[in-house]
Amino acid sequence: MTKKNQTEEMQVRDLCTQICKGYFGAANLQPLLDHLAPDVWWLGSGEDMVGQGRDSVAAAFRGAQEEA
Repeated sequence: MTKKNQTEEMQVRDLCTQICKGYFGAANLQPLLDHLAPDVWWLGSGEDMVGQGRDSVAAAFRGAQEEA
């Protein structure tokens, strides 16, 4: 693995850690939502966990968070 690939891999790992700690550790959705593509499709495990587009997916996540 090249030095550049190692650096990129560490950056991806750090970002994943930040998103997971925010979501699971602090109930902070924003790091996850900030990295979704505008045309994202989300199919979650709950009946209402479906969304097309960043705003729709964000609403689904916020709704699930409020129910918890």
